[in-house]
Amino acid sequence: MKKKEIEEEEIENACNWGDLPLDVFPLILNKLPDIGDFIRFRAACKPWRLYTSLSDLPSQFPWLVEVLCQGPDLHFYSIPYCRSYSTRTHSTYGKQLFGRTSCGYIIACQVQYYASNADHLSLVNPLNNHEVPLPALKYDFHEHLRFLTNISWICPSTFKKDDYVIVTDRARRLAVCKIGDDRWDIIGSASMKRCFYLKGLLFMLDLQTRVTEVMDIAGRKVLYVIQLPQSEIFRFSEIPHLVESREEILAVFRHPSSGSEVYRFDIYRLELGNGEGYPRWIKVRSIGDRILFLDFSTAHGFCLSDNDFGLFRGNFTTKFTNLFHNYTHHTHGNSLRASVAGFKGNRIYFRDRKDLRLAHVIAMYDIEKGQTFVTDSLFNGDDNIVTWYMPTLSHV
Repeated sequence: MKKKEIEEEEIENACNWGDLPLDVFPLILNKLPDIGDFIRFRAACKPWRLYTSLSDLPSQFPWLVEVLCQGPDLHFYSIPYCRSYSTRTHSTYGKQLFGRTSCGYIIACQVQYYASNADHLSLVNPLNNHEVPLPALKYDFHEHLRFLTNISWICPSTFKKDDYVIVTDRARRLAVCKIGDDRWDIIGSASMKRCFYLKGLLFMLDLQTRVTEVMDIAGRKVLYVIQLPQSEIFRFSEIPHLVESREEILAVFRHPSSGSEVYRFDIYRLELGNGEGYPRWIKVRSIGDRILFLDFSTAHGFCLSDNDFGLFRGNFTTKFTNLFHNYTHHTHGNSLRASVAGFKGNRIYFRDRKDLRLAHVIAMYDIEKGQTFVTDSLFNGDDNIVTWYMPTLSHV
């Protein structure tokens, strides 16, 4: 054996990597911002797993998740790393999954191969294989067959164990329960409404009257009735996207683009007045260090801060092509004239598979510059649900 090989073997034998000093672990984990590398590190040996906690996982930049219409497979795409992941776990096996996600959880329904008047629901996290059972959602049999709609979870940006679980069911009813309850309460109809939940309050935007009702879930009482803001640059008929931002409600209007016209956005903040005076919408010119993630197809969205992504801001960038200055089709060739876009605040990342220009890409709107850029998403989204997903290994 060569002398160099002998020395390397002696060094390897003398070093027990399982006995690293405890103060070294935080330094290593700070160099592993990607959840995949974090999982591999904890799986290397028993001491590394024991000396790290799931709560040590650094804040993740949102992924895209593709939920297949048939089957339990899930496909994920990480924007900072341009990586794709696929998973099939027992928590998703034999279940139909629906769009909208919160804290890594997706609402699922047990697939039934016979006529039934009930949906057996649960919340599943495909990354940690955790499942939260929910009560069976029962229907009048004819009511169940009348509609072909999917179930939609009206989820907050950050779901906690004591939060209400609110869904619109196949009969377009609003159903409410809490984890551990044995039944759902039907509190009204969701037909022609866009709903959002935040800290015990249900915001219901009527798509016909453009009026928002704010209901206290615990008391089943409507507290406010609020008219939509009169946008300066949009038609009154435009329907905004409601999104939570630091315990505030924002109404985001997107101007539908045509030809070479640039996308434009209007943002309003809802002020409830703390019980004093009338609620009102205040126009917002900038959202500062905040980043909005919107999916116009599923009416799903949430807000994060660029301070959450310190590891990404300094080390990772994604190439975004100017949508209108260099647009022919979604191709990798467009990146030759791309601008490099770090993960900064005052931006809106959005998707809309109903818009032909955005069906296969991730769009980023720079509020300060008033420009829209795009990058590849790897998902075509033609038949399957593709929406935003916050990867996490923690349990609710």
